[in-house]
Amino acid sequence: MAPGPEMKNARSVIAMFEAQAAAAGSRAATRQKMGGRWVDTSWADLARRARAVADGLASLGVRRGDRVAIIGESTTDWMVCDLGVLGAGATAVPIYQSNKAHEVQYIV
Repeated sequence: MAPGPEMKNARSVIAMFEAQAAAAGSRAATRQKMGGRWVDTSWADLARRARAVADGLASLGVRRGDRVAIIGESTTDWMVCDLGVLGAGATAVPIYQSNKAHEVQYIV
């Protein structure tokens, strides 16, 4: 899909994501294997879930410029969290689940 004018004029990554989600709607944005079968997540659902994370973080007091650590495997859920952090205006600090405890402590 060629980027539309909304995406070309977007002023942030999250604005680009939201424009893409609005344009693509029910089309698959991600696919991951769950319980032995492939499961799609639509652009609309991805955006809805990311907005819920952003709103939840804001309700907890996360503000623009704050840092939020995310630890976990590379899944759709991780992407939702990352987009939610961006949507709250914060900066995501990724931590791999394979990091040793002392590495996580250093990062945090």
